[in-house]
Amino acid sequence: MLRDWWKDRGDGFVLLLLWLVAALVDRLWFALDNTPLGWDQGDHLTRALTYLQHLQQPDLLSGSWWRQLWLLSPTYRGPFFYLLASPLLALFGRGPDQAALVNLMASALLVVSVYALGRRVFDRATGLWAAAVALLVPAFAYNRTDLLLDYTLSALVGAAFTTLVLWRFAERGYWRWALLFALALGAAILTKPTALLFLLLPLGWAAGGTLVRRQWGRLGELVMACVLAVGIALPWLSTNWLTILTSGDQANRIGAFEGDPTVGTLAAWLYYPVRAGDLLGWPLLVLPLVGWLWSLRVRGNRRATGASWLALFLVGNGVLVSLIANKDDRYVLPLLPVGAVVLARGLSRAPWPLGGGAAMVAAGVLATNLLPVAGAKHPLQAGPPWPLAEAVDEVVRRSPHLRTNVGVVAHTPQVNVFAIDALGAIADFRVYGRGLGMGNFDQLDQDVRALDWYLVQKTDDPKLLFSFGKDQIALIRRIEASPALAEARRWTLPDGSTLVLYRRQSTSVEAASVAADRVRLVGIDVPAVVRPGVPVPVTYTWQGPAAALADTIALVEWSKDGTSIFHDHAIGLGRLVAEPGALSAVERLAMLPPTSAGAGEYRPRVLLLARGSGTVREIAAPSVSVRFVADALPPAAPEPDPASVLRALAGPLRRGELDPVFREVGRINQYDPTQDYLNQLEASLGWRLARRPTDLDLAYALTLVHVLHKDADRAAAVLEQVTRRDPHNPHAWSYLGFVHLYAFRGAAAEAPLRRAETLDPRSDTIRKLLGVAALMQGRLPEAWERLR
Repeated sequence: MLRDWWKDRGDGFVLLLLWLVAALVDRLWFALDNTPLGWDQGDHLTRALTYLQHLQQPDLLSGSWWRQLWLLSPTYRGPFFYLLASPLLALFGRGPDQAALVNLMASALLVVSVYALGRRVFDRATGLWAAAVALLVPAFAYNRTDLLLDYTLSALVGAAFTTLVLWRFAERGYWRWALLFALALGAAILTKPTALLFLLLPLGWAAGGTLVRRQWGRLGELVMACVLAVGIALPWLSTNWLTILTSGDQANRIGAFEGDPTVGTLAAWLYYPVRAGDLLGWPLLVLPLVGWLWSLRVRGNRRATGASWLALFLVGNGVLVSLIANKDDRYVLPLLPVGAVVLARGLSRAPWPLGGGAAMVAAGVLATNLLPVAGAKHPLQAGPPWPLAEAVDEVVRRSPHLRTNVGVVAHTPQVNVFAIDALGAIADFRVYGRGLGMGNFDQLDQDVRALDWYLVQKTDDPKLLFSFGKDQIALIRRIEASPALAEARRWTLPDGSTLVLYRRQSTSVEAASVAADRVRLVGIDVPAVVRPGVPVPVTYTWQGPAAALADTIALVEWSKDGTSIFHDHAIGLGRLVAEPGALSAVERLAMLPPTSAGAGEYRPRVLLLARGSGTVREIAAPSVSVRFVADALPPAAPEPDPASVLRALAGPLRRGELDPVFREVGRINQYDPTQDYLNQLEASLGWRLARRPTDLDLAYALTLVHVLHKDADRAAAVLEQVTRRDPHNPHAWSYLGFVHLYAFRGAAAEAPLRRAETLDPRSDTIRKLLGVAALMQGRLPEAWERLR
């Protein structure tokens, strides 16, 4: 009886014990390690903290709240990992070690999944060995002691495959396994959509088997499970599908940049097989093979039911990942849960001294690779922490009451923009990091003028300099030479390089505590005479309660005889912290008057738009004026604020000049890390367009804002007005067709696209968009003709 009880319940205790041992080792590693945040790790921590911030202000009945939730993960990295990490950060503290607690959940899921798969396909001993092997595999151990998505993704793919196999061979209660498969698949897609690639072959195999056996009920269960899985991920996919595709394509191109072998060559086919020893560990790769050979000597060794599923998964997906241009060990991790079962089968069939010896050797080799010893593959760094957090604290200390953007000119695993961004998020999102000098040589002068803070890593080490691009080196020299910037602080780093923090001597926004009970514009400083078409320096000084200032958009209109120049912007450019007390905020900005601005004297009119309520009220403006004279000398001016720059893009957008428009958008997005300028423009342009419905510049600018917000419905509504007032412009009609296609409305897109084609029959872009519209409506021959 005790033996039967142990078989039924004892396995659970064994699995729990294995998980606890691995968890203790992992958390000890995190406690001792001081490795600085790398690129991916910093990005993951920032996103997890951003999700936590959003979840702390829930509005579950608001569609816009949910939409904003999905927009927090705009790339191929889905939100599931961050949603899991958010409550852990809230409970245990805001740091990378706390976010990595998600790995403990993934380990539990992995252990249970491989145990269930090994037991179902082979036997109980194989299942237990599979759980041990999965925890000893070096590739998994390295990812467990890191802040990466791939370990969670692998556990979810393993769980999805396991539940699919259990569904296929279940004798009753099929729907339970189908439901679990749907949940695992949906969560895997929400982690990374590439998870679906690893499960396409097993899904096809399962569907084909039910068709051959004419099991229509089982086929229906499988179809419904897939529908449920897609439904789980659909809100995020439908919101971000275009950026998911483009960012995924960009990731594939990295392979060529990093020198990975060309697809189809022998080197590409052998890349992962050659890496198998390091991924799985040589003891776990060689000794199970001995067990497999030993098992052939045992008479009566039955053939395992379902072993073909393992072969299909490993061989088919092994071919698939070899066809991907970008090669990385992390990309094959989803294969390893099934690989662990195969290795475990060999160990379970070997004599106990051989299997136990393999496990002990594997554990010893793994330990040497995790400890700080020579030649270790994933050693912890037990030295003092790098002073990146000190740099962030210095920016916070010297920028009171503000959220600050820091231009980071460094690109090493230890000093990089993602690490600064994450440390700024830990500091209550008071500091943001943005990478500059990344392949945009023609905008370096603008980069030097645009920000108030810069963090630069300097070195003479040729090996370290190799990681810097020529643009970054040129930008560092410009920062050092700029008289507008002064060194704020410097640190010597453990690798011998120097970290230098620079601050603009006259910052674009300053804030200080004052006594004030309402929002007032107490001063405007502007040159007396300026020239049309060049930036005009303007200094605005505001006072008022901090929360009210942070919530207010200033609608500033410089007017003369019915001619107006808009300089709408959030007070403090959206950087003020809504905290108790009152502030004085000084803005040193530049407005962009058009070249068509007539000569004469312009005076300001100021209205305040409350973001929360949408109410508008006029306030008294200081008695100042600016005179436009055609031959006036242009004054020295700071870089125009992002909202002013985007408003000026209305003209190029109307002319269909998309490349320069989006190149400029990419630039100014670096200067506003939260892209709050889009929220400012959405409110201010919407208010002005409602009162000036015939102003096409306002309409095109608002269209661009909605497109950048991925709001197809609002973009389409504005473009409907645009096409009525600009009916002979093919670009307006093609934009309207595109936003309908983005929202998967192929039929609605067709009419404006055909009108655009009539106006511009030679446009290859319009022809392709019509092909997409035909494809969405199922007209395959027409789609092929237009898209081929």
